[in-house]
Amino acid sequence: AEGDYKKSLADVRAALQRGEVVCLFPEGALTKTGNLMTFKRGYEQAVVDTGASIVPFYLHGLWGSEFSRTKRIKQIGLGRRPLQVQFAQALPDNTTAPDLKNAVIEASIDSWAHRAQSQQCLGGEVLASLAKGGSRSAVIDPISGELSCHRLGAGVIRMALWLKQNEPSERVGLFLPPGAGGVMLNAAAWVCGKTVVNLNYSGSAASVRAAINAAGIKKVYSAEMFLSRLSDKGFDVEELRNQVELVDVAEIRKSFSNLSLALCLTAIKLLPSSLLVKGLGGASDRSETAAILFSSGSEGKPKGVELNHQALKTNAEQILAVLQPEKNERVLGSLPYFHAFGLTATLIMPLLEGIPIVTQPDPTDVLGVAKAIDKNKATLLFMTGTLLRLMARNKKVKPEMLASLRWIIAGAEKLNPAVRESFAERFDKEILEGYGTTEMAPVVAVNLPDYKIPGSKKSKRAHRPGTVGLPLPGTAVRVVDPDTFETLPQGDAGLVLLAGPQQMTRYLDDSDRTEAVFVELDGRRWYKSGDKGKLDEDGYLSLIDRYSLFAKIAGEMISLSAVELALSGVINQEDVGVAVVAVQDDQKGERLIALVEKAVDKFALRTQWKDAGHSALMWPAELLQIEMLPTLGAGKVDYQGCKKIALEFAGN
Repeated sequence: AEGDYKKSLADVRAALQRGEVVCLFPEGALTKTGNLMTFKRGYEQAVVDTGASIVPFYLHGLWGSEFSRTKRIKQIGLGRRPLQVQFAQALPDNTTAPDLKNAVIEASIDSWAHRAQSQQCLGGEVLASLAKGGSRSAVIDPISGELSCHRLGAGVIRMALWLKQNEPSERVGLFLPPGAGGVMLNAAAWVCGKTVVNLNYSGSAASVRAAINAAGIKKVYSAEMFLSRLSDKGFDVEELRNQVELVDVAEIRKSFSNLSLALCLTAIKLLPSSLLVKGLGGASDRSETAAILFSSGSEGKPKGVELNHQALKTNAEQILAVLQPEKNERVLGSLPYFHAFGLTATLIMPLLEGIPIVTQPDPTDVLGVAKAIDKNKATLLFMTGTLLRLMARNKKVKPEMLASLRWIIAGAEKLNPAVRESFAERFDKEILEGYGTTEMAPVVAVNLPDYKIPGSKKSKRAHRPGTVGLPLPGTAVRVVDPDTFETLPQGDAGLVLLAGPQQMTRYLDDSDRTEAVFVELDGRRWYKSGDKGKLDEDGYLSLIDRYSLFAKIAGEMISLSAVELALSGVINQEDVGVAVVAVQDDQKGERLIALVEKAVDKFALRTQWKDAGHSALMWPAELLQIEMLPTLGAGKVDYQGCKKIALEFAGN
């Protein structure tokens, strides 16, 4: 009751004035999502002017126990579990609730990092999970069929042994789509202590060649059937063969005798994962590089991002902390493993948790994705906004095909509100928008589903459309002035800084570029995301645009995303893709060119633009109709490809 609340605060204040120690939880209730909830302002009244020191602390380990409200399947039980209390620097008695919450969030970074130090590297953790999974499904592949956890574990061990004997390089090049082979090869490489380099097969042979040279790879593991399909799509496979040795994974698997596989099956059932990994040469230091991911290059030249075992495993655990998987979960895995979102969310995370992976090799085949969801009753879908838009506009995708989905999470690019609305209207499914970057392994923040209030028919909103949600546990976000790095007031837009144990180690062989993207503030290393955004008082992050995606027209800074959003609103058809790029202009500095997947009446559209109250300065100089916007392998818009089209037009 309100009276009890006020009396409690008065009692706290009196105790502090007497010099006593008081433990106070400013959230006022147990979390239902795994995230820190809003800190109540009432605590300020109890503490201010008492002369007390405020010591922030973060509890790690209670979430997922029988004392919490999670549905997470692996952690619920009466067994013993490690609990940790992480203290931070003391604060003065006039610390505001938002500032105190930020201090607790930053303490969570140290807590999550400490927890990671007590665990095995990826290879050992994956084998331990597969051993525990037994006969439950691990991978459901449309070509090779269904593999149990023990069968996959046996295959991983056998493949790891082969790699240890036949692959001298510390880096293993993989050229495989989502499927049982890709899952097995990635896991096997970690088990025998190697670094995986999943290569981008959606680009040109030249871009693959550049990545191979940068990573110093001599062999690339692929599948002849996959290479044949790529060749049919125009990829120059022969150029790749001329540069590097291509090893057919299917042929390797054929060389495994039944006896050797039986012995590996016995090993996964009986031997400790730590012993297996030690015997196979697996990494023992969590700071060792587990994967090198070459960025998509949507805005420029791709760069090699080195992620260590701690970063990838921690990010998978952070996702699980808010995902709260249930017993019947199945992840639809169609995002490529050369993309951080696909590697962490659809391979590492389900492997660690024992969630079956339903693989579908081509994420752009949205009808095939929908059929795979329907056939295998997948419950979790991770996709880009562009692919979700294609799914919403495909008339062959029926609502019943997506009926089993519990979560649909959009990441890798900004989600157009029209796509969210279209999905809700067509499929009665809500898209939860998140945010990430390869340099953070990659997930940083995500909106969560609404949750029901116990004992009530009402639900409480856990997401805010238009934002990318709350930071994951163990992740901190600051918004600062891009020049001085001074923290900005809540609601002010600035450069988004990111910190957490999932941070990348470095850019491959590029110390200058690595140094340029980090800044140390208050003794902590922060990654400069390049994104412009703002935080509200509850900690929800809203993104405005990347600083690189602003055009300077007649002295004014114009957000290309804002123009895209306004133009989409005027066109008012959710199935029409729009991309806006800036090209050089001798008179105004830059001018905007919009690519639209539809024939439009420019004069009528300009009139509607004015009627909607949009700025004339933001109106694109040209509207180009194209059949479909170019996309990258993970399904997001390829802005370099869009700009190339615009420049070709401008050159004419």
